[in-house]
Amino acid sequence: MRPRIRLRWNRTAAGLTGAVLGAGAVLATVLLVPSAEPAPEPGTIRVLSGRDVSEGRQRGQLVEQWNALHPDGPRAEIVETSGDADQQYAQARAAAQDGDEPAPSERVDVFNLDVTWTAEFAAAGYLLPIDSDTAGFLAEPLRSGAYDGVQYALPFNTDTGLLYYRGDLLTTPPTTWDELAADASRVLADSAVRAANPELAAGIALQLADYEGFSVNVMEWVWGHGGDLGEGSSATDTALRELDARLAGDDPLILRDSLREREADGLAAFAEGRTVFLRHWPYAYRELARAGMVPCGQPGRSYCVARLPGPGALGGQNLAVSAHTDQPVAARELVEFLTDARSQQLLFERGGFAATREVVYRDAKVRADYPYAGLLLDAVVNARRRPESPRYQRYSEALRGVVHPALSTPDTLDVTALRRALDAALE
Repeated sequence: MRPRIRLRWNRTAAGLTGAVLGAGAVLATVLLVPSAEPAPEPGTIRVLSGRDVSEGRQRGQLVEQWNALHPDGPRAEIVETSGDADQQYAQARAAAQDGDEPAPSERVDVFNLDVTWTAEFAAAGYLLPIDSDTAGFLAEPLRSGAYDGVQYALPFNTDTGLLYYRGDLLTTPPTTWDELAADASRVLADSAVRAANPELAAGIALQLADYEGFSVNVMEWVWGHGGDLGEGSSATDTALRELDARLAGDDPLILRDSLREREADGLAAFAEGRTVFLRHWPYAYRELARAGMVPCGQPGRSYCVARLPGPGALGGQNLAVSAHTDQPVAARELVEFLTDARSQQLLFERGGFAATREVVYRDAKVRADYPYAGLLLDAVVNARRRPESPRYQRYSEALRGVVHPALSTPDTLDVTALRRALDAALE
């Protein structure tokens, strides 16, 4: 193939700083590169994604940077699904199954998938393999985008559970669930503390409503107690029964309202002073400040952050190219742009999304401005993946179907029935 002229913008100078040179010309570099790769197809690249919860909607800001760097196209736009993770899954799956049926203005070119959906979408033939340079990505987030030895997606952002605690009530975080229970009991039994904090009602707020967050929180609890739902060990059975018991009593370890609470509810319970601890995702670090709390070490109702007492569940989203796109080259280049090191740093610094590249956490300015960056990197590196299977949604639904109603009615948990249900879900 003849050498093809590709116009590549100097991103730092042109896209991020908006520098203007001379009579308004934006700095660019023209590279004469012999390449067999076809040019990006024209048109609009449509990215189907869940709701952007970041301050300033930073994912959308990145897409606008792409558009500014490609004034002649291809352009990109984000189409947001509605509802919680389960509803978003249903909408993404419906869009993937539609395939070539929708009009071009409604076709999905790129999916922003929860890490647990990638295997299912790849196995069903909804995704194209992605042949991109993967150097620099953190190992576990990158692995979540692969299925059957083939890379189908690149990690857009990663996630894992963290432990937030009241810095004005505790000096050091617990490192085990037993220590956490002891710390909570001590605080709740202190009459002076209760007088000054009359809203205190329990030790920790979890997300235990009947949705995917329930499965995540239960897995983290079981892992932190030495069990594994996939093994059906005595440690797993003991952990599940203790979870049941810890929701009971006048001053329970786990806030009883957690059984109907999701991320926003749990964050509000902690910010309002109802619990000593909160299990949540990294973005809560910024949200708690917006909710009126002060960062660790400052006077007042302060929040500190630590690793969970045990592995956190690996979360996050992966960007994958739809098998039905008519813009595969353009879609892949957009995915690479959104997941490169600079995009990852912007998503972390401006939006609070956990970065998928280690270089972001090592940046001196990031460490100075965000003291929890090193802790977050450690938590992500040590996070555990949920079962990787095209049938994961069935697995999660089976877990919730047995355990959630049992926790709502104490002493009715049947661990044998749970084991049968989980095994059947993966068959």
